[in-house]
Amino acid sequence: MADINLEAVAGKLNRVGYEALFKALRQAKGAGNRNVELAHWLVHVLQDERSDIALTADNFRLDRNKLMMDINAAIGGFRKNETEMPSVSNTVMDALDRGWHYATLFFGETQIRTGHVLVGALQSRELDRALKNISSEFNKMSVDVLTGEYRKIWAGSEEETLRPMDGSGLGPRRVPHNQAAAQRARPRSIAFRRI
Repeated sequence: MADINLEAVAGKLNRVGYEALFKALRQAKGAGNRNVELAHWLVHVLQDERSDIALTADNFRLDRNKLMMDINAAIGGFRKNETEMPSVSNTVMDALDRGWHYATLFFGETQIRTGHVLVGALQSRELDRALKNISSEFNKMSVDVLTGEYRKIWAGSEEETLRPMDGSGLGPRRVPHNQAAAQRARPRSIAFRRI
């Protein structure tokens, strides 16, 4: 039976989310972790000060130092010394799937923004629990406020003018000239295994 694979979903991520996933994979592989986990991805997304998730953290006044310490502590607790290529955990796959659902059905976009992944995770009991197990700082976020005020919260996000990495989309979209070259860049091929 045919199924939607990780490459198809990852291709819907914009540059910010996709590059964070690529860095998460390299980090997990370098550390010998068995899986790429949500914490691996979050640490790289939060390093981008103008990502949707970083702006959301600032809006809800999350203690960014504590948040990063908690995320790094979670990463430090993952199994190490695996010799094979890490798999993408079901938690990450579920978060990306939920992000795609919210991107298209709620936000009406063709790209998965990091904020879409966050909203999808906060709306899911299991993923919400996973976030809060990584850091109690996520308890400060209100998904109702976020979905009601996302335009204000994400104003100034660099993700606003991005496109899906697979190049898909509905017709031409005006992109500032300095980002046009980045938008034409094709995603690097990543060999993922779903566990």
